[in-house]
Amino acid sequence: MVARTRRAPAIPKTLGARIDLLRKIRDEKRTLSEQLKAVDKRYAEIEALVMTSLDQADVRLGEGRSAVASITETIQPQVDDWDAIHKWIKTNSAQYLYYWRINAVPFRELLESRRGRKIPGLSSVTVRKLNLRNKDT
Repeated sequence: MVARTRRAPAIPKTLGARIDLLRKIRDEKRTLSEQLKAVDKRYAEIEALVMTSLDQADVRLGEGRSAVASITETIQPQVDDWDAIHKWIKTNSAQYLYYWRINAVPFRELLESRRGRKIPGLSSVTVRKLNLRNKDT
């Protein structure tokens, strides 16, 4: 099945018309998102049934007329004791196990409490985002 694509409407000349078009497109995204959630739910249901069927048949591969399905398994970490893993990582110089990311909310709070004094090893970047809300609500 080939999805039909619509031609994008022309970009309006005025600011007000551009904002109205932005709202229309946002509403379309919301509708598509709702549809996608329903499709994702249905997909997960059928996926679970297929995996159960493969497990019951004690096989890792199955096929239909148009597709082949197989089960793959990968081992993923799950932390049960952060103190123990921090100690082990330090003792074994295994910092490569960390996936570093700084949490933005406490970072902003720290910046504010330090009255603009920098935090060593960090800098800040301002991310701009356009917020859009309905006029009639």
